[in-house]
Amino acid sequence: MTRRTRSPLAGPRREVVYIFEREGSCGGLYWLLVLACGHAVSRRRQDSSSLAQALFRPLREKLAPRHVQCHYCEMGAEMHDPWAIIQKLGGGAQ
Repeated sequence: MTRRTRSPLAGPRREVVYIFEREGSCGGLYWLLVLACGHAVSRRRQDSSSLAQALFRPLREKLAPRHVQCHYCEMGAEMHDPWAIIQKLGGGAQ
């Protein structure tokens, strides 16, 4: 397996501090990830309801990523407190 070359438009990798599991309007499953810089990104997730299907999927497809690229930081957006976005999205202790 070859590694992809890094694009000059790719943003910095940031740590994921909070994970929301959501379902799209058409039934697709995705993670909404809040990053340490205070921005949020989404990533598709696999449906793990079928045990037979889950057994043959790689572990990296079943678990949410711990670090992802933040495209907002690359565009020059300022960093925010991640807790503020977590509360706006309905997470954390109420």
